[in-house]
Amino acid sequence: MASRYKFEIATQASAIVECQRLRYRVFALEMGASLESAAEQIDSDPYDPFCRHLTVSDTITGDIVACTRVLSDEDVPQAGGFYSQSEFKLGHLRSLPGKKLEVGRTCVHPEHRSGGAITCLWLGLAEFMLSQNYDHLFGCASVGMSDGGHQAHAIYQNALERGLVNLDLDVHPRVPLPKPDQPAMDATIELSDSVREVLPPLLKAYLNLGAEICGTPCWDRKFNVADMLVLLNRANIAPRYVRRFLKAAQTPASTYQT
Repeated sequence: MASRYKFEIATQASAIVECQRLRYRVFALEMGASLESAAEQIDSDPYDPFCRHLTVSDTITGDIVACTRVLSDEDVPQAGGFYSQSEFKLGHLRSLPGKKLEVGRTCVHPEHRSGGAITCLWLGLAEFMLSQNYDHLFGCASVGMSDGGHQAHAIYQNALERGLVNLDLDVHPRVPLPKPDQPAMDATIELSDSVREVLPPLLKAYLNLGAEICGTPCWDRKFNVADMLVLLNRANIAPRYVRRFLKAAQTPASTYQT
């Protein structure tokens, strides 16, 4: 049975604009982010020209329904730094040995969040990381702030207790997440397999792959989210996912294209 979704690296300017329109729909219209490019109904920033834009298309309609962008350390000098540096002091992360790839602006169309599209995007992203021999993948994973930050604090605290936070890298938020005024009913959220559904899909995907959170969350006022800097070491990718990525990379080009 043919897949409904197709992964590609955008090569045409029109495809990049379509990604920016999807980002605007998700970040501005759905999440209420304040974007400087809102008048054009796109989400665009100075990093876009230096990034590669990874897309997932619906093979039925041809529309891009999921996307992310990646910035390699080779392109950082021209870009003026990693995007994450605007939110975090990266500490020792910058000096980690090997090639680094930053991922960001990940979003999925609301009608395609049942799993297939995000799975296709992550398979493509991970295969890209492996095939291009990047040693580290990192980026900001967001948690909504509609509850005043209760869930974000609970997720971080439980991750810390379970050894999923790396404090040795000396990563610190430029704007720390403020503590909620009142205790929350869900303050006992756990990151066990039975309750991972409370995690946002992007953060859940990172942790399932074998990533770790680097330090305390940052408050992104523009997007009104709590951002956690997450780092995935190539050597720590769960073996079952490596096998899945390698298998996916060999599927017919009509359903999985890089």
